[in-house]
This record gives sequence, C-alpha cells and structure tokens, in this order.
Amino acid sequence: MSLTYDQRSEIRMAFDEAYVPPDRRRNMRVKFRVPAEITAWTRGKQGEPLNVQIEDFSPTGVGMYHTESMAAGSQWLLKVPRPEHGELIVLLTVVRSRQQEDGTWLIGLELSSVLDRSMMGDFVDAIHGPRRLTSKRTKRLLMILGIFGIAFALILS
Repeated sequence: MSLTYDQRSEIRMAFDEAYVPPDRRRNMRVKFRVPAEITAWTRGKQGEPLNVQIEDFSPTGVGMYHTESMAAGSQWLLKVPRPEHGELIVLLTVVRSRQQEDGTWLIGLELSSVLDRSMMGDFVDAIHGPRRLTSKRTKRLLMILGIFGIAFALILS
C-alpha cells in the first residue's frame, strides 16, 4: 500500500520538529531515543502491545530496539503524539530484524499508512479510552424520573 502525498506530508510535519544532517539513507533520519508502546495489527484487529525503544525515524520509517525478533511483513501500530493536532496513528510494516551484540534486536519498520477513525473503527476508540454508553433501560428510567420531577414541580407551584 503506497502512501498518498497528503499522508507523507502529514508524517513529515509530525516528525519535522528536529533536524539532523542526512546520512546515506533515502530520507533524513532523526535520532530520537524514547521508550514507546507498539500494538500488533493483524487482519484489522488489535493484538497485544509491546514495549520497545525507538532509535530513530524518518518520513518513511522507524528504527527501534526490542528484546525479540519480529517477523518481516508483520504490522504494528504506533501513536505519534502531536500536542496541537491530536495523536497520529501510523501503521508500520517490519522490513528487517537484525540481532545486535548485546542480544537485543534492531528492527526496521516502514510506514505503510496513516490511520484515521474511519479505517480503524473500534480500535481507535479503544486507544482514546472507553466511551460511556447509557443503556436504553437507563435512558427510559431517567426520562420517567424527569417527567415525574416536572409533574411534581408543577403540582407544588
């Protein structure tokens, strides 16, 4: 799945707050070591979250460390915080997994897509917290109490 120009621009703006001179890669890499939580995304369903260490990022990918290897082609979700615009949720696909001398794995992920509420449905709602829904029975009870309250207020006046 190829990213649209608008999606690439949005990703570029999200990661554009720091500048590091470009190295020999396709795109400028920004060193940004920070712990993060990624969530497995398999056949449109949320999996178990994993704690990882982000190493660097670019407009087209993310490099991170994890204690285990990840299968090439597996997909993961990452929330990118944007204080003024809300979180950007990106779908990442593992392109390489290389073991380091210390036993950790350097994982290379490619940005596959920018996800929004219409694409992710229930998962995005779960990320942003549970919604409180009132059952029909509770709504009816509240409506009846309201009617009795109004009637009682009219009788007393």
